[in-house]
Amino acid sequence: MANLTEAEDILAEFFRAEVSEVTRENLVNRQTTDSQSFNGDGSTKVFTLTNNPVAINSVTVGGTVQNKYIAYAIDLDNKLITFETAPGAGSSNVVVSYEKGSNWIFPDKPRGDLDESKYPRISVIPLTQSELPLGIGVGGPYWMDGVYQIDTVAYKGQKCIINTETKEGQDVANYLGRQAISALTRGTLNKLGLKLYTPRIITNIPLPFNEEHNIFRRMIEVELNAQDIGKQTIESYVENFSTDRNKGSPFTAYWDTSNSRLAMHSSSNQMKSYNTVATS
Repeated sequence: MANLTEAEDILAEFFRAEVSEVTRENLVNRQTTDSQSFNGDGSTKVFTLTNNPVAINSVTVGGTVQNKYIAYAIDLDNKLITFETAPGAGSSNVVVSYEKGSNWIFPDKPRGDLDESKYPRISVIPLTQSELPLGIGVGGPYWMDGVYQIDTVAYKGQKCIINTETKEGQDVANYLGRQAISALTRGTLNKLGLKLYTPRIITNIPLPFNEEHNIFRRMIEVELNAQDIGKQTIESYVENFSTDRNKGSPFTAYWDTSNSRLAMHSSSNQMKSYNTVATS
């Protein structure tokens, strides 16, 4: 099983779900939307899709939208949706909307031998990642800061239809770049399930035409925060963390299993804890 856990894989899946593929002249779309229903039984947590998904648009249980990466994990390779808590019994009460087809958004740079039919493309590449442990011991909570490069790439001479107008080259790369930034900065960011958040655009520029590969490209660099504390996710901890640290009170952070909350033990023996939500 290969649940999506790496930041670049999560970002690529997010863009496949949130950035619409442009229509290309004389070529069919590589990605289409489909859905599949399942019967919950109160005990089954793992559901297998019939088709190979490239992204998950939404998952509902009894008509209620479930939080991505919190209520369920995603394994695109094995077509699996794994719930944290088994959905209750019902007829077709579990509905998965997903994108299927061939990928055009990847957690890697485009290969140099691709022909026109493989464009436009979007690539996601991690540039830097740093982690800050909040406690002592293996497997403890940590914060992560990362910078990611998002390249939107178009093929010279390939015509695409954008808002009923025919565009090509740098115009296509620029349009997809705007769509990627919009996905990160509008309300759909919550579909990253608190895995990645607080985007800050560092760079957003067109790059010179690449004659060797016949491509136009726009490069976006974005900084994103991340958090990973196993089964728990800190909900409103950053502000409190900064406040306590600025007071100059050294502390050790740890997970209080008896009360299901993050706790901090300060040098003055004061105990502070913060409400959290359980996640996968």
